Amino acid sequence: MNDLKLRHALGRDIDAVVGVWVEAFAGDPFLRWIAPDDESWSSFGSAWMTFIAELVFRHGHTYVNSDFDIAVAWVPPDVALVGPDDMARGRSIIASHADDSTAEDALTTIMAAREHALEASHWTLQYIGVTDRSRGAGLGTASVAPVLRVCDDESLPCGLVSTNPRNLTFYERLGFTIAAEVPTPDGAATLRPMHRPARDSAEPAAVLAAYAAAWQSGDTQKAWSFYDDDVVMHLPGRGGLAGVHSGRAAVIATIQALLDRTSDSTAEVEVVDRLVSGDRVARSWATGSM
Repeated sequence: MNDLKLRHALGRDIDAVVGVWVEAFAGDPFLRWIAPDDESWSSFGSAWMTFIAELVFRHGHTYVNSDFDIAVAWVPPDVALVGPDDMARGRSIIASHADDSTAEDALTTIMAAREHALEASHWTLQYIGVTDRSRGAGLGTASVAPVLRVCDDESLPCGLVSTNPRNLTFYERLGFTIAAEVPTPDGAATLRPMHRPARDSAEPAAVLAAYAAAWQSGDTQKAWSFYDDDVVMHLPGRGGLAGVHSGRAAVIATIQALLDRTSDSTAEVEVVDRLVSGDRVARSWATGSM
């Protein structure tokens, strides 16, 4: 989705931002470890997201679209999001909705994850949430692209902490890699600090080379990880699979169907041509079998 228009969230938007995040993080393993049932999540989720929203409104940049389908929060370089009083407030929120033991374990895990933060000046992707009605439309990728471009233009790395393993592929497609895995004391959930180095102008070509290498090695899962949510595939011909296939799931399904037709042999993928511009890549390819 390249036509996504974002604006800075204003003070009057804080309830809407909180609403987006409460919905988006309703299945988050770490936060639901704190508030496992729906009733406790409703109260804790609202309190916790309000706490985070107030911090990023004060110290960072929060962006939304006009329909409040998405809310994304960034912390700029060399800005501390939380201080001692904020940590105490966060612990109090967790304790009041769970118990003191859970609050202590949660803060211990969060602090352990922070030990793996980038030491150099960097941007932090604090929170990103998309409403259920808008998932799969490419909003996540489009919403973070502007600040990631700033990171690249200014040669600054970026960091985040993933609380949900389901989101790892999304972050990896953006260039993040896992720096550490930090489990809760009981092992029920894991925080994963992730880092993204600044990319130079040649990076899309390097990404395409890595993508081609994944195909050549037969690692289809690695190849799938390169596909963005708004990927488009044009398949020529008159067969049942010919046509335009839009979206990551549709493209993967189409390519898998092509691979299934060569299940008795080894498929070869040859990159015929490519067009690299900015942070986007177009490629033409041919397949065969051995």
